[in-house]
Amino acid sequence: MKKDLTPDQAIAGMKNAKDAGMDVLLSFIFGLGGIERSKKHIVETTKLLNLLEPEEMAPMALAVQPGTELAKEIEAGQFIQATPLQILEEEKHLLKNLSNFNTFYWGDHSNNIVSSRGRLPDNRQAFLKKIENAIATHPVTRQKVLTTMANSFEAAALNGQVASTVAMVELDLSLAHFKGLSLHVVFMLIPMIHNYQREAHAEILGRLADIVDAGGLQPVLDEQRFSLEEVGKAHDRFSSGQAMGKIVVEV
Repeated sequence: MKKDLTPDQAIAGMKNAKDAGMDVLLSFIFGLGGIERSKKHIVETTKLLNLLEPEEMAPMALAVQPGTELAKEIEAGQFIQATPLQILEEEKHLLKNLSNFNTFYWGDHSNNIVSSRGRLPDNRQAFLKKIENAIATHPVTRQKVLTTMANSFEAAALNGQVASTVAMVELDLSLAHFKGLSLHVVFMLIPMIHNYQREAHAEILGRLADIVDAGGLQPVLDEQRFSLEEVGKAHDRFSSGQAMGKIVVEV
């Protein structure tokens, strides 16, 4: 932090190193943008890495040292650290959007939530799978699913039906049993992944669109609205876990 190095200077330095026949390892920090600038931080970092194409890279999650200027900013409420889910989303964005240049990924720093080490792009999908699994099974994500399911079982009528698009958790179905509930798990990508009943799926979506147009379905919307220019802030709002309902980006 505060190294007074601009992207243009980094690009010029990398060119000099490559011209001299040197291999370069670049280290960077997940979470350095905090909770509000998490998306912007990783988007710009990824863009720069794609320009630099280092032979090796070593990402690490932010660790705040006591007594530092950043630690004092945190104590004063001037800097709010990115959440663990945001850190995972940053690494996911990086791995998905890095160009196909050859590099060795030292993602096994002790600060990192998920440990990955190996060559990219060869191991891209394997690393992404680990990150996506960590996001899906993260305690925050898991607790949200459990709470939503419990509330749904409680609200459902006797012999009612509960539908969910997320069910990758262990659930106590006792209340569902005693109320005679039916639980339907919906995975909307099945028609596309397996080329199965795509026409029927399209018909369902068409009927749903008609219901929405007629005002028969009212979505729950978060109180905060964002413009297209604020899409990074909208993503941060989502990642923070503070949103209540769908997040709206107005275009």
